[in-house]
Parts: sequence; structure tokens; C-alpha cells
Amino acid sequence: MTSQPKPYHLPRQILFFMLIGVLICAGSVLYTFQQIASRLDAGAASNSQERVKEGLASLQTHVRLFSKDYNNWTDVYAAAWRGDIAFIANNYGITANQGEIFELALMFGGPFKRPISWIENGSRSPGGLIFSAETVAFALMALEAQDQTRPSVDFFAVEGGRAVIVTASYLLPDPDQAVTRETIKAAAVTMIGRHLSGRDLAIIEQDAGISDLQITPNPKPGYLTIPLPDITGSNTLYLTWKAAQPGSALIGQLAPVIAIVATAFVALAALATWLVHKNARQLILREVEARELARTDALTSLPNRLSFNEAVQKEPTDMTGEFALVMMDLDRLKQTNDVFGHAVGDCILRDFSERLQRCADPSTFVSRLGGDEFCAIVRGSGAAERAQAFLAILEMRCSKPVKVRGESVHLSFSAGIATHVRGEHVEETLRKADLALRRGKSALDERVGVYDIDMDLADKSTLLLEQALRGALRNPDEFCVVYQPIMPANGKGLLRVEALARWTNPVLGPVGPDQFIRVAERTGLISELGWIIIDKVLADLATTQAVCASINVSPLQLMKPDFVSDFLLRLERTSVATDRVEIELTENVMIRNQQAILDRIKEIRLAGIKVALDDFGTGFSAISYLTATEFDSIKIDGSLLRSASQSQSRKNFFNSVVSLSRAVCGNVVVEGIETSEQAQMAESSGADAFQGYLYGLPSAFNMLCELWSPPNLINKEAIEDGDERVTDLSQWREACFQGIPRIPNLPHILHPAGSKSV
Repeated sequence: MTSQPKPYHLPRQILFFMLIGVLICAGSVLYTFQQIASRLDAGAASNSQERVKEGLASLQTHVRLFSKDYNNWTDVYAAAWRGDIAFIANNYGITANQGEIFELALMFGGPFKRPISWIENGSRSPGGLIFSAETVAFALMALEAQDQTRPSVDFFAVEGGRAVIVTASYLLPDPDQAVTRETIKAAAVTMIGRHLSGRDLAIIEQDAGISDLQITPNPKPGYLTIPLPDITGSNTLYLTWKAAQPGSALIGQLAPVIAIVATAFVALAALATWLVHKNARQLILREVEARELARTDALTSLPNRLSFNEAVQKEPTDMTGEFALVMMDLDRLKQTNDVFGHAVGDCILRDFSERLQRCADPSTFVSRLGGDEFCAIVRGSGAAERAQAFLAILEMRCSKPVKVRGESVHLSFSAGIATHVRGEHVEETLRKADLALRRGKSALDERVGVYDIDMDLADKSTLLLEQALRGALRNPDEFCVVYQPIMPANGKGLLRVEALARWTNPVLGPVGPDQFIRVAERTGLISELGWIIIDKVLADLATTQAVCASINVSPLQLMKPDFVSDFLLRLERTSVATDRVEIELTENVMIRNQQAILDRIKEIRLAGIKVALDDFGTGFSAISYLTATEFDSIKIDGSLLRSASQSQSRKNFFNSVVSLSRAVCGNVVVEGIETSEQAQMAESSGADAFQGYLYGLPSAFNMLCELWSPPNLINKEAIEDGDERVTDLSQWREACFQGIPRIPNLPHILHPAGSKSV
């Protein structure tokens, strides 16, 4: 008879392994603290090395600057050639004798038959060679190797057992005098030096936050070291010091606390183990099952997007080498679902997944990302070629149609391949694979796209658009400005107009503003384009005093440091008053750099220029920036008005947005009004002004001025007061605009139509 295991065997095993786990965890925590301490100490050491190097570099810079000043001196240069050593000693050598700027000076070669030198506290009469012959020879070779007009070489040397910071250069005339290569070759060589003194070390020590900084002939054990190489590259002296160890100090302070916490953690873990031992196996099984379900696609049983993300993020750190990503899309799956139903589409997805798995070798990871999207990670050398072979096999397997409910459905797919480049972020590889997939889907013959660098360039139409835009900026006549009226709620005349940029290229024809403005912002041309449009608007405004205009400004142009001053200069040049101009900023500009934008808006308003918040309610609304600054106008986006007609709740929301805007601004404009019903809804909301096709299409400035001239305004009032045939604002608009030519709508292919942007 088989003996039954005792019921307490499993709890004891769980307790044992849990305690081992706790001990390992505690050890890991201690190890982690130790690693943190080591990294802190290493960081402090690295920081101190950088600071010490910076201090040495600063001293070298001082010596170099003094050398540049003293060795480009016409009087000394002339004295050297006429052999006036006394003059050189009294004007050049005296500086080294005094030791206030540099402490050693050596001249040799050129007009000097023998080296002459001066040292601190030495004789005024020059001495001989103060550096080794090897040092002098190497310095001369280093100077001759440079092709600069006035070359110099910085290095360390040893003089009298002390470290010296040296700059070698040629003795030449003042910098404002031209020198030739022959002049340089014939000139004397000078070496100016300064001892690395204890005062210098103290300053570096204080700046770097270190202690015991000293110059030693050899590295010291337990000390950080920086060599002081001479001109030959030999290390004869070293800077050594003790760096701070913040990590070790921290561990020493936290050790008692860590011990107490670890002991309490072990005790609590043991208690928790005893409390859950009866359900431990079930909990483990459920956890494993949940993890598998969370990482498995329910329809195809392939790894899902979560599993793929984990795998692809792990690849760059894996030691297996290179890999390629293959993104795949099933073709026409939506049409199949529409024709045969989603059940057939599910069968196709399962069948394709099975064929995908049969094509994958053990080193290839395949997954379903969702919908009709699949991805494979092909590992190993030659990953790109292996990925193409994998797709070739898959295409061959997919040549056989799927039989579903008596229907034969042919499988086809598009794919994109991108090879991971070492050091590249995996998200970049994913982007490349997706770009290659889109190229594969757009191909007529090949359905597989392989990433190349050309794919990162914009497509042909975008490139043509960018090139055409650059050409248009050199020919501003391609651009024009049209204006759309903004009507006050009382209907009494024209409140102001909004200026809208238009571009008609001789080759491309009319190009929508949403396209060319996006290209201008991406290529850095938006500021140049913006000034062209602003100049055209101001030129129109200068022809009359009866019209005010709103001008849309890109945030990239707005944040230019000189934007406000340049704008005011243009206003002054065209004699347009600041209160006749309003700058419109789209609402989403506030998410870029809110505080900087608010500061710029305040600067603009202080200059007397009005500022309007455009497209309010499109998704980035925040009460904070409405109250943080004062806008002269708030323009409610037309999408809110259009949605208000769909339900009472959306209408209430629209009215609330208008009320909120009026609470923080005294002038609220509703955009996108195209019908009399929308006009009535906007009027009932309490808005101050209206804009949209109902009140006029964008028109040329002279047409708009003619339309809104006093006779036309009188006719409008007569129509409103006495003509019973015109009963609403829409009819008045038709009567008023009848016979007036308009700028035609641009093609829908180039940009979408809209109440304001057309």
C-alpha cells in the first residue's frame, strides 16, 4: 500500500524556501545598498577627477593667454632681430623675474645664437637653457607640425623638481600685423612657464571638494591620480588626492536601521508564510495562469503585444547578436469581415497564425499585436536575409486558400523589415519596421518593404512641397492673404477681419495652409513665412483706417526673442496703430511651454497689441492658463457648435464653454457658423461676435472693404429694418454678397475645407 504524504510536508517546504527567499532578498537589499554606495563613491571620484582636470585646464588657459600677449609683441620681436638683449630683459624678462604673471621664460632659435632665459627672483641678465634639451626639441617639433598662423603648444614640464605649466609659441609681431610662413619659420621659439604652486593646488582642492591634493613622483595607493605628462608623453609627476566617499558614509549611518528593518521583514515574512501555506499552490498556479493569459492572444494563442514588447525590449541587452523586426499586415481583412462576417475573419486570423508558427524556427519569435497586425523577431547573424527567407516561406504557405464555411479565401499580406543597429533604441527599430511596412503596403508589385535611409525622408510630394516653399519664400508674390469678417452680435457693421494665408504655386497649384504651414514649421521656415504674411496684412491695413485684423502667429515664430520688437517696428513703418491688430494663438500652443508662452503674451499686450485665444475647446482646455493671463478675445472652435446640435447635453456644454469664456474675457467669438440655425444657437449662447461662411467667405482685402463700405452698411440696415423678404441673417448675407466675386475654394485633395481656413 502506498503511503500518503504527511499534510505538513508542503507547509514546511514552503516555509523553508520562503525563509531562504527572504534571506536572499535581505542579502539582495544589502548588496543593492552596497552597490549604491559604490556608485555614489565612484560618482564622487569621477566628479573630483573632472573638477581637478578643469582646474588644471584653467591654469593652462591662463598661461596660454599670457603667452599669446607677450609673444605677439612687435617691440620685443624687433629687439630680438637687432640683438638688443637689454631691451628684451627690461620689457620681457622682468615679468618672469617678478613672477606675478609667469615665472619662467626661455627664448631660443631664430635670431638668438644661444638660448636666453629668466626665472622668478633670478638675475635680470638672461641665463641659459632652463628645460631639458629633449623637452625643447619636442616642443619645437610640435610647433612645426601645426599649420596655424600663430601656433602654440601646452604641456607640463619639470624644472628644479617642480611641476611647471608651459606654453611654447613663436616670438612674432603684434596680432594686427600679417605674418607669413617664412616669418614663422625664421622666428625665435619662446617657452613661458608657471609653477604649479601650493596656492594653485589649494584653489583646485577647494573647488573640487577634495582633500590632500599634492604632486608626487609616483601614484599613491588608495589615492586618485591624474598624470602630468610632459611634451614627450612621459609621466614624470602625478597629482594625487583623496576624494569624498558619500556612499560609504551613508551605509555607515544606515547600517543599524537596515539591520532592524531586515529582522522585522524576516519575521513578518515567516508569519505571512504560515498564514498562506494552505492556499500557496493554488495561488501560484493562478498567478502562472494569469501571466500566461495576460501575454497570450486569446484568438490565435500567439504571444500578444505585451509579450512582444517584453521580448523586443530585451533583445538589445541579449548577447545573441543582431536581430530584425518583421511587421506584417493581412490584406483586405476588413473587406472579408464585411462580406463574410467576423467569424470568417477570425478563422482566417487563426489559420494565418498557424502558418506563421510553422514558418518560424526556434530562434524566431512571432506574435499578434492586434487586429490584422503581426510581428516577428528574427534573431541571429544575417537577420535581414533570414527575415526575407522567412517571409518567402510564409508567402509560399499562404498560396493555398483558406476553406471557411464553404468559401475559399485567399491569404495575402504586406510586410516591412528593419534590422536593429547596435546602440539604437528599440523604439527606433520599431518605427523603421512600421515605415517599411507602409512602403510595402503602398507597393504595387512587391508587398514587402525593407527599410533604407531614403524612407526617413519625406515622400515625393512632401519633398516637392518643401522645395517649392523654399522657392516661394524667395518670391513672396506666390503668397496672398484673404480675409474673413467677424461680425458683432448686434449686427452693426464689421467688427474686424481674420487674415488667412494662401499659397498658389505655379507648378503645384493651390496648396492648403494646413500643409505648407506644417512643412514650414518642420523645416524652420515658419518665421520667414510668418513675416511675409504679416507684412502683407499690414500693407493692406495701411490703405484704410476702418478695418482691424486678427493675424494667426505660429508658436515657433512667437517665441523668437526679437518677435515683439520686430512686430512693433513693422507697425511703425506702415503707420498701423497697435490697437488695430490682434494676434491669434491656437489653444494647443499653451501645452508647449505654458509659462514662457504666458510671459510672451503679457509682453505683447504691454506693447498695446491685442491677443486672442483661438480654437478654444479643441482638447487642451485648462482653467489655469485662462486665469493666468488676460486675453482680449476668446474664439470658440466651430466643432463645439456643430456638436451642440446633436443633443441637449452637448448644447448645454457649448453654452457653458461660452459662459466660462465670458467670465474670463469680455469678448467671445464663435467660429464655424454656416447655417442660420447655428447662428441662432450662437446668439442664444451670449457670445459677443460670430465668424463663418454664413457671414462671408474669405475674400481679397479690397473686395471686403468695398463690401463693408458705408453704402453697403446702410443697405444692410435697410434690409434689416424694412425688407420683409429678407427675414434672417443668412438671407441678408446672400443679398449683400450677390454679384461680389470670391476667391474660389482650394482643391479638397490638397487640404480639407473648413469654415475658417478656406
